[in-house]
Amino acid sequence: MLPMLQATGAKRAASVLAVRHWQPFPCAVRALERRLGARGRAATGDLKVLRIRSYAVGTLTATAFYAGFTSIFLVLSLFLQQGLKFRRCMRHCPR
Repeated sequence: MLPMLQATGAKRAASVLAVRHWQPFPCAVRALERRLGARGRAATGDLKVLRIRSYAVGTLTATAFYAGFTSIFLVLSLFLQQGLKFRRCMRHCPR
């Protein structure tokens, strides 16, 4: 979705969605989980479950599905507005 946003000129949205901005987040969560586990405190989630292949594949599949499902509305609205030249309110206007 990021290349499409960059191609349409949505520079602010593209910079917010850039990978370099979100990349430190999973690393910080993983470090926090390890530190809590090493101290004997209860971690939010046990990262060892991702070593189970079926669990990891299911998590990846669900993530890809929901990421694609929610982005389809943005893709559809950009197609209707820029590809077919519909106005934003055109679906509400009588013909």
